[in-house]
Amino acid sequence: ACRPPWFDALFGRDSAILAMQTLAYRPEIARSTLRMLARCQGRQVDAAHDEEPGKILHERRFDELSRADELPYGPYFGSIDSTPLFLMLAAAYYDWTGDLRLLRELLPVIRNALSWMDKYGDMNGDGYLSYEKRSARGLVNQGWKDSSDAVVHTNGMLARPPIALAEVQGYAYAARTRLSPILDRLGETELANACRAGAKRLRGGFNADFWIDDQRFYAMALDGDRACVASVTTNPAHCLWSSIIDAPRAADVVSRLMENDMFSGWGLRTLTGASPRFNPIAYHNGSVWPHDNSIAAMGFKMYGFEEELNEVATALFDAATSFPYFRLPELFGGEARSAHNAPVPYPVACRPQSWAAGAFPLITQAILGLKAEAADKRLRIVNPRLPNWLNSVQVRGLRVGSGHVTLQYRRDGGATRVEVQKATGGVDVVVSNRWPL
Repeated sequence: ACRPPWFDALFGRDSAILAMQTLAYRPEIARSTLRMLARCQGRQVDAAHDEEPGKILHERRFDELSRADELPYGPYFGSIDSTPLFLMLAAAYYDWTGDLRLLRELLPVIRNALSWMDKYGDMNGDGYLSYEKRSARGLVNQGWKDSSDAVVHTNGMLARPPIALAEVQGYAYAARTRLSPILDRLGETELANACRAGAKRLRGGFNADFWIDDQRFYAMALDGDRACVASVTTNPAHCLWSSIIDAPRAADVVSRLMENDMFSGWGLRTLTGASPRFNPIAYHNGSVWPHDNSIAAMGFKMYGFEEELNEVATALFDAATSFPYFRLPELFGGEARSAHNAPVPYPVACRPQSWAAGAFPLITQAILGLKAEAADKRLRIVNPRLPNWLNSVQVRGLRVGSGHVTLQYRRDGGATRVEVQKATGGVDVVVSNRWPL
């Protein structure tokens, strides 16, 4: 159940992201999620449910209307990103567990998912995953910002499909890049090489076609005319997490995201306050989503922007103290922070909500710099930096492959010290200054 009380159902995208947010602490969530989503993989072309062979579902409901096919949700496949996110999760699961047996079990599903990206996802034949709904009752927008007005040009006009979202190209890049060495280990050399070649082409095309030079920022999407949807949004922040962004441009991206029209003081807004479509309590056009911020924070970490990571972490921590039980909701209002107000609640936000609950586990992983390489029995600790409100952290029994690690972090002035108190199973703990992209 991803979004009680309104959406008490299995969601492919949400489940995959939540599993990655919590993978460092509870790998069994990822294992169960992979198997469940694999069982729900598309098998046929069915326009009424936006289903295609190899595609990972968007959602599955068991209510009366879905069972009677009055609604298309039993199951529904209108998600352009669930499939690459599933593949990213498979690679991330292996990084933390070294569980090649499960990856071998999932190999037919992985093959089919990669085939879907090439055959169906790339509907224009331009190398980009794009969407346009076919189901009369389906979603107009099929990324995580799936409200009907979520993909807008700078003049406020809605983008015309088929739409290629920036973050989805990043997911596709990460899926191919991170799976390729695992495919090598599985003896799938030809498929691994195809993934590497596809990832290289995609990265080159993305950094040429989505980059807007006069803004020093990436478009949120390409529309049906292959024109840039140039509104400033958090979509490119996900491209840091997937590491598709060319490193010399990362500073521009991070700096733009942290400007006042994007960073409210409580977190990153989904859409710039300068847009004519901006509304701080719109679902996707100006609100703050904790999961979105956690992915941005992890991306900041991966490119070495620890100060900005801690700004986002501090903002969300302060926001959480304003909600009952310190529980972050699905989203909240994007009004600017002041000394005399609290975050404005979104009236019908789901709470609890899975990937909102997963925001701080992922942010904590970023702050602590935890990167597992279980197949090589290695845990990297990359440039940890505790924020000024957090003096010490102890991590007990962190699982890396078949081993466990216990760590003690302490803030010492502007520096963070880490002590390896215990490491079993032959795990080698290595302190690094840079995240391997």
